[in-house]
Amino acid sequence: MEKLQLYYHFPFCLSKCAYCAFYSLPCVSEEVIEAYVEALIRQTEGFAEDGFEVCTVYFGGGTPSVVGATRLARLITAIKRKFALSDNAEITVELNPKTINLNGMRLLKEAGANRLSIGAQSFNPETLRLLNRAHSAEDFLHCYDNALKAGFNNISADLIFALPHETTKMLEHSVKTLLSLKPQHISVYGLSVEEGTPLWEKKESLSFPDEEEEERQYELVCSMLNGAGYKHYEISNFALNGYQSRHNTGYWKRTPYFGFGAGAHSFYKNRRFYTEENLQAYINNSKLG
Repeated sequence: MEKLQLYYHFPFCLSKCAYCAFYSLPCVSEEVIEAYVEALIRQTEGFAEDGFEVCTVYFGGGTPSVVGATRLARLITAIKRKFALSDNAEITVELNPKTINLNGMRLLKEAGANRLSIGAQSFNPETLRLLNRAHSAEDFLHCYDNALKAGFNNISADLIFALPHETTKMLEHSVKTLLSLKPQHISVYGLSVEEGTPLWEKKESLSFPDEEEEERQYELVCSMLNGAGYKHYEISNFALNGYQSRHNTGYWKRTPYFGFGAGAHSFYKNRRFYTEENLQAYINNSKLG
């Protein structure tokens, strides 16, 4: 059977991060969230093709965990009912540390999720406030501990470098803090200030590292992670042996993937396409069959 990857986009978040240019909406009502998840289930159930073996499922955003673990578990059940999943299918859920508790983690694990991606971005309180992150460093540590208690043994964490007003020493502290937890996978992204974001609007009042300093920070991160046993397998991704993200790797290998949800992109039958970034239109269209 031909391999297929599934991507589900959740355009919701607690608050819009200052650097975020993705399609996401803060402070959406429970009624809208429920209608959106139902639309995702309808689109899943209405998928017309068969003969595929689904090797990875990725819930991204936005912040998927904003919709609640019960709804995510319901969607995972619908995916299992509709598609033939590989025995070792990788099922990843992105989390904001502030949006899920231990019971929610356990529910995701029981439903079949086997990989988590948790956004840390920085362990600096001032930086987190500047980025308008809806969590603290302590929230991340508590969330990570809950993930372990729930039985997850494939956890990815995100960091950002080249941040405004953040020194190399502060970045080094964030990397050391993360390494002390020994996550199986670490993604480290250089900050990109996109037009239209809050960070873009106030960029003139902020102090960003120059290109040489940004390069030094990247080299520092690479050196620290390589020294701790992480393989640098993509530009921004590092993993312990055997824990490379199969979903991300599939993109590089041109494995077909189908995107569900408003703003989701697909590469399916050698054609690239995407769904309109319009939440209500997506919900309405899902009812048309």
